[in-house]
Amino acid sequence: MQQSLNQALLTDQVDAIFGAFRNIEGVELAAQGDFVILPATELGVPDYAELVIIANPQRLQDDADYAQRVKAFLAATAAGQQAALADPQVAIDALTPETEGSYDPEVLAKMVEATLALLPADGFGRQSADDWATYATWMHDNGLLESEVDGAQATTNDYLP
Repeated sequence: MQQSLNQALLTDQVDAIFGAFRNIEGVELAAQGDFVILPATELGVPDYAELVIIANPQRLQDDADYAQRVKAFLAATAAGQQAALADPQVAIDALTPETEGSYDPEVLAKMVEATLALLPADGFGRQSADDWATYATWMHDNGLLESEVDGAQATTNDYLP
């Protein structure tokens, strides 16, 4: 699970990196030195969902078993998030064997703490159609998308528990 973006920065091969998760690489960097973390949203990028779960929309409509498995996966993930919020040590204990040798246990605990602090207050997985539309417009306006996209059509909360 070790992230690789930090290595170039830590070995002075580059002066900056982009794309790091502040709750993972940011915490790791803070533990290893004096680095400045600049969230993209503080640099003019509109708010966006960093981690998303993607499913085939046509298959969700056509295959009831697939749709049910997606719902079950999301429900299990939501339950895990609730357990972690209720007792962060649960998350640390679950991650420790999977990350052994990759992260110092104290740094891992700080990563969990930083991650939990970023979770939205309105419930697991909730996506804002307005945020997606704003982000898609920003991407188009900044030449990252060749044509306009209706960002609101890129998300749904219909399969969440």
